[in-house]
Amino acid sequence: MMSNSEELIEQYVLHAQEHGKSTLTGDFKTTNKHHDELLKILDELLNLGGEGNKLLLSLLQHENESVSLWAASHTLKIDEEQAKAKLKEVMQSDSFFNFDAEMVLQEWDAGNLTATS
Repeated sequence: MMSNSEELIEQYVLHAQEHGKSTLTGDFKTTNKHHDELLKILDELLNLGGEGNKLLLSLLQHENESVSLWAASHTLKIDEEQAKAKLKEVMQSDSFFNFDAEMVLQEWDAGNLTATS
């Protein structure tokens, strides 16, 4: 278990970026590995309470779209308005990830997602 919140957020960013890269190349084994690591780190960040929430929300503005998309997905329960705004922004872009953003919004609105999905 990592204790340093800065290290946690750096690892979250790293795995979100790598997840995006491996998604684009179709490497599902690597994609799944980074997804699993992301969820472990997310759990640790959420266990930090307000500090972890603040760090996750700060990633909504990250320059890497995979990072901001994951952060938006993971902060819907923390700040639904901000998270949905980011998801809608990605959804309306020409990005490879626009369909992912649309599906996250659709599933969230249907009540099928949790913070750790």
